[in-house]
Amino acid sequence: SHIGNPPPETVNDTCQTNCRPSFKKVLNLFQSNAIPVNIYNTNLLASAAQQGAGLVNAFQAMQATTLISPSELALNDTVRQATSYTIEIFNIGNETATYNISHSGAALATGLQAGNDVVLTQPLYSADYATVNIDPSTIELQPGESGNITLQFEAPSNANPALLPIFSGFICVTNNISEQMARVP
Repeated sequence: SHIGNPPPETVNDTCQTNCRPSFKKVLNLFQSNAIPVNIYNTNLLASAAQQGAGLVNAFQAMQATTLISPSELALNDTVRQATSYTIEIFNIGNETATYNISHSGAALATGLQAGNDVVLTQPLYSADYATVNIDPSTIELQPGESGNITLQFEAPSNANPALLPIFSGFICVTNNISEQMARVP
């Protein structure tokens, strides 16, 4: 194997024999296996707008048994938000797995303060989270099989459009066999 040309087993056989894994698959693995972090000195999960997917966990990415596509969702704003989004979960492991899908909300960030029209240099954060309807919330997949999950998002109740709110979070996909959690920001 040459530098820059890892053998397929380094990404859990996510490509055909004797080929390089696609950049998109490798990006998906790193992105969905990152670890989200909290806002400094708080218990609030930092916004995906601030941290992206989180800190890269290369070890977990290389041992992953789950591939998620897309590995990120852009909800846009309340005017352009779609009514639903779909993610596809692939079981790239060697065993049948049941996946539990849940949501972990990140802090609501607002760019304006009520009564002031100057954009803040640092957003205000609060523990207000979006609501996510997940269908189905559990799915069983055979090795090599994939399944679709439909997501519907509702903005946090305190997300005042006049204050330039940014809400985000992470869709968590937990494999009951490996107990690894993959996430979609």
